[in-house]
Amino acid sequence: DSSHEDRKTLIGQYELETRSNSDTVTMGSYTCDSISPSKLVIENSYTDDEDADDDCAASNNASFWNYIGLVRCMTPWTPTTAMALSHANVKWDGHLVSELMKRISRPDVGWKFFSWVEGKNGFSHDEFTYSRMIQLLLTDSDFERTKKLLVEAQSKKLDLSLHTYNHVLKFCGLKRAANVALDMFELVKKAGLKPDVESYKHLLYALHRSGRYWRVATVCSEMEKMGFTLDASIYSFLVCGFAEAGKVKFAKAFYKRMRTQGFEPSEHFYEAFIVGFFRIGRLHKAEE
Repeated sequence: DSSHEDRKTLIGQYELETRSNSDTVTMGSYTCDSISPSKLVIENSYTDDEDADDDCAASNNASFWNYIGLVRCMTPWTPTTAMALSHANVKWDGHLVSELMKRISRPDVGWKFFSWVEGKNGFSHDEFTYSRMIQLLLTDSDFERTKKLLVEAQSKKLDLSLHTYNHVLKFCGLKRAANVALDMFELVKKAGLKPDVESYKHLLYALHRSGRYWRVATVCSEMEKMGFTLDASIYSFLVCGFAEAGKVKFAKAFYKRMRTQGFEPSEHFYEAFIVGFFRIGRLHKAEE
């Protein structure tokens, strides 16, 4: 809004956040020299002293609030924000960018800062900043940019964890994004990672919620070939998916197999069969 644009500078606002503490403000292992209202100097103050970590720990409170203050000044992100940061004497590196990314909560601000800071003073995003940006994008269901970042990270030979990919797969299920989930699952393999049982369950959930019951069966078959054992939750995707689609014959087959392996059906199974019988017009079976 206009009141935000009328601020003298982003840095001036930042200094209002920190001036109550001292003229020189500690930002983790960096110092912010706030003597001049027109510039922000963040200098690397790492030392070889083994006690350096203790010094950082002692200033955790100041560090936390100063990062939060700077993030507040970056929100919302405007051309003025970018201009102020460009004119500030900031030495961007992995530590500083990571600390800021951890505290940004708005996907739009995170994306603009993430894009803007790449290449500044030779800075390049690492595994942490990519993972954090992906987390922010998922809160906005932005799968297009999420996929773009995963592909980009792979091209840079960055080793994103399987947990990051599983997190994306989980959101695909919540948003019934089956096609996206299938694409993400392929990216897991391209990254040289081995899908675990959680990877498969998130994929199956996305397929199940999207009505892709035949694909659920195919993925379950792949799981077994890879040495995984189907559990009760996975059988529920199979049985309930086929039953609710009216494919009662296949639902019964998987149901019988599930029972022979010692799993007990829940109420959801019976509800799915009722829906299935109604769908194929066998009302007497549904009533039974």
